[in-house]
Amino acid sequence: MVTYYRVIDRDECGQILANRIPEYAQACEILHFLQKDYPHARLEIESYNTSPVRNGFGRDPDLH
Repeated sequence: MVTYYRVIDRDECGQILANRIPEYAQACEILHFLQKDYPHARLEIESYNTSPVRNGFGRDPDLH
């Protein structure tokens, strides 16, 4: 599993303002800049996990 981060606006029903940020430090920096652009918004960082393997890549059932 790969962990990514996104910055969301809690006031706008969880609207995603920045997505697929690979490092937490980068997410904090982006959050800092977005807070300057949206000073009254309730922004926060959220982490999520994804699989590094895309759908369709894996074992071929026809070979077994």
